[in-house]
Amino acid sequence: MEFNPAQYRITESAEFEVPDAQGNIIYLDAEQTKPWTITVASPGTKRALRARKELEDAAQGDLFGQMKGRKSKKDEESDIRLRAEFLSKISMSTNADNLVYNGATGMDALKAIYLDPFMQHVAIGLDGFHGDRGNFAPGSQTNSPTV
Repeated sequence: MEFNPAQYRITESAEFEVPDAQGNIIYLDAEQTKPWTITVASPGTKRALRARKELEDAAQGDLFGQMKGRKSKKDEESDIRLRAEFLSKISMSTNADNLVYNGATGMDALKAIYLDPFMQHVAIGLDGFHGDRGNFAPGSQTNSPTV
């Protein structure tokens, strides 16, 4: 008998339901029927693999520089910037049609949110969501914020 594990493949994208700082889902409507979502590329896609490699290369480059006696390029905000770059690259869309944040709109607004130290609950949650491949299983909506 033939066994084909193709049924266990992850999907190419998933929707992350955006939480507030207390972990409650943010809704786009007063009736709380439409959660705010961000569609992200699956960890298995070329887009996500490239973004992850760029993130890791940046971190390794700094480490190798330190090993060669150079001062670290890291500062208090470097991890936030690196995470924001990564999340911006894997974010495909949002269902918040008129998203505006700090003067930026659309996908630029998402990046502004990822960069804001006071909105890190969104960035950290999305990063954890992306790191859990179970969130990309067919039919899965676990929305796990595991980091």
